[in-house]
Amino acid sequence: SWDTALMIKNSSLVQQVVVLYMVSVATYNVSGMQVTSALSGVMRVMLEATRTLCVWLFTLAWHYLVDPSSAFGEMWTSWSYLQALGFLVLIVGQ
Repeated sequence: SWDTALMIKNSSLVQQVVVLYMVSVATYNVSGMQVTSALSGVMRVMLEATRTLCVWLFTLAWHYLVDPSSAFGEMWTSWSYLQALGFLVLIVGQ
């Protein structure tokens, strides 16, 4: 929207964040293309699923090892078993 464009124009910090985001997305996509060309598309899909698992494990570790009161962490709940089972089905089902 116009508000977003104006915010980017007027804030050097937001400009830096946008550039960093663009570089990280480009790096991610180039890495994915390299994995696909060197290995296979199936391997890339498996790595994508593993990436999701790593993010979830990171949020659990952040909560229990770094700062339990942080909004970035996630507690282990009674539904976490179902989430872990879902990741297992996702990985094994590929």
